[in-house]
Amino acid sequence: SMSEADFKTVVNTFASVFPYAAVWEASLGKDYLLVGSKAKQYSDARRITDKISRDDLREDMRTIGVFDIPSLFSRLVIDDVSVREFVEGAEINTDNNVRLEFSAPLNLYRNDLQLVTLFSKYRDASANQTIRRLLRDVEDEGAQLYRFVEAKKLGADGFILQSQGNETKAFEVLQKAFYLNPRDADVLMLFVPFLLERGLRFLESGNFEAAFTEFEKITAISPDNFVAYNNMGSILYGVGRYRDAQAMFERAIALNSRYGEAHFKLGES
Repeated sequence: SMSEADFKTVVNTFASVFPYAAVWEASLGKDYLLVGSKAKQYSDARRITDKISRDDLREDMRTIGVFDIPSLFSRLVIDDVSVREFVEGAEINTDNNVRLEFSAPLNLYRNDLQLVTLFSKYRDASANQTIRRLLRDVEDEGAQLYRFVEAKKLGADGFILQSQGNETKAFEVLQKAFYLNPRDADVLMLFVPFLLERGLRFLESGNFEAAFTEFEKITAISPDNFVAYNNMGSILYGVGRYRDAQAMFERAIALNSRYGEAHFKLGES
């Protein structure tokens, strides 16, 4: 919900204070983080690996799909080198001009994908520079980082295509993204609903075997998807496998205790 000009104003204002600034992606097309410092960033891969492996951080990081150096740095959109090019010619917001106070509300309900498209351009440059600087002592992770960055770019393409209503092409692109990084949280967020929809279409057409296979795929890549377990339970119930169906409904309820449909079907079974 921001124009490109406003976003660049925010980044430029931030970068005008910190000698080193970078833009990170928390959630595709939604949330972005600015990280600033006085010293050059991201120079010690081992130190970063140690930090994200800490017990008090590991589980939190995994919830957003960060498991290692490549999955972390695939979320780096614009590094502290490329950020200067990104903000060139942008305004700076100050207490005297309060530009954002007047321009930001005009874009409150904006759904412009221009920024998401623009970020793909900077991901490559940022990844290349980061690999050269950061991964000298962990070169084996460099190729993986390239794959994960490509998955992020394809995920963004899928996000744009889906927003434009091109569901068929979006599914193809997201399949490729999933192949490159099957643990990317943003890609999964977009890809799993496609699989769920495909399973429901098979179910409606009476192809229960294909529907079950599709829902099973979902539980393999997204183990907390209670809807998929519920749908698998419905299929099993329909073919007379009542105990197996009950186990699926119970699993769905364990994942979401307020999921009424699973409660109803469990009682029915």
